[in-house]
Amino acid sequence: MPKTKNSAVEKRIRRRNRTLLFFAIIIFVAVCLFTPIFGISSITVEGNKILSDEAVIKASGIEKGDNLFLADTDEAQKNINALGYVEKVEIKRKFLARMVIEVTETTEAAYITFSGNYVGIGVDGKVLSITKTGKLKPKKAVISGVALKGAAKGEFIETKKEKHSEMVKFILKTLNDN
Repeated sequence: MPKTKNSAVEKRIRRRNRTLLFFAIIIFVAVCLFTPIFGISSITVEGNKILSDEAVIKASGIEKGDNLFLADTDEAQKNINALGYVEKVEIKRKFLARMVIEVTETTEAAYITFSGNYVGIGVDGKVLSITKTGKLKPKKAVISGVALKGAAKGEFIETKKEKHSEMVKFILKTLNDN
């Protein structure tokens, strides 16, 4: 079938419509990313009892006015996990440029003495707190005789000997079960 003048006109119209759609998408994305319309209006923290809202928000690095779509939630989660007492954290973007940080906290299952400090550890072996021995009267079991390589909040304990690591895991599991 020979090409008609009509089919050439229809092709031109379709091509123009695709080009207009492409530019409309580009403009929409630019508006979303680079205008204050999607600036974060509020940041709320839920599920926290031990950590303060301010400490969680500050650790996240997310501030009011930051772009909702450009906020680095993965980095924020990593920073909040480093606070200690955090078992799980989830950051959600909500309608009307709101951010909700949902924190699931944990408490110390036991303490390990290390360099004149009590290192509070959770059931999973994560370091939750580090307190000078004179400033704390432990209400949980104190595990002694375990040589740690180091202790940093939000990190898992590392023992100098592998058998100590297994022993600590066993003690934590037993404490958790009972």
